[in-house]
This record gives sequence, C-alpha cells and structure tokens, in this order.
Amino acid sequence: MRSRSNSSFSLIEVLIAIGILSTGIIFVFQSFAAALTATRLSQNITVACFLAQNKMWEIEEALREGPDFEEEGTEKINEREFAWSAELDTSGAGDLKPLTFRVEWREKAGQKKNSLELATLVFKAD
Repeated sequence: MRSRSNSSFSLIEVLIAIGILSTGIIFVFQSFAAALTATRLSQNITVACFLAQNKMWEIEEALREGPDFEEEGTEKINEREFAWSAELDTSGAGDLKPLTFRVEWREKAGQKKNSLELATLVFKAD
C-alpha cells in the first residue's frame, strides 16, 4: 500500500483557499463600487459649486442694472438636473445685503436630494 504524498493539497485545503480568495475579491469589488459612487458625488458637488458661483455672479450683475433678478431655476449639466434658488435679504440697513444660494440635485432617481448652500454679501443700493 502506498501512503499519500505530503506535498499535495487536500480538497478541504483547496476549498478553504478558494473561499478566502472569493471573500477578498468581493471586498475589492465593493470598495471599487463605493469609490465610483464617491467620485460621482464629488463631481456633482463640484458642478453645483460652479453653478452657484456663476448664478451668484449673474445675480450681482442683475442687481447693478435694476432691483429684479431671477430667484430660481433649473439647469441640466452632464445629464443631471440641478435646481437652484436664491434669496436676498433686503431687511438690513446698508448697501451690503446677504444672499443665500441653494443648489439641489439627486444622484439617482428615487434617492434623497443632495444640496449645497452658499451665502455671500452683494451690493444693493437702497
């Protein structure tokens, strides 16, 4: 009778190795998916910041020409819909008035809205 060689792997050892390797691969793919989601969110935040900066500049220009400005709207950028609104507080004294600007968007249909809010001071003569 021959004895089994000590240099070969048993079926149990191979199955355990495959299980450990599979678990590691699953974690790598989950990390990759989370990184893609974070990248998309970061891109949308960057676009929202640029949109807010542009619209706040447009509001400042409109206030130089007259008392009225566009207070809300939507923009479609990179196949995403961004809703924005601006609120100018004219109750205080002085020529510098607080302007609050809010941008909202959804990452995917059905998800909760993400939002970005910025505040600045704009010149508006009384």
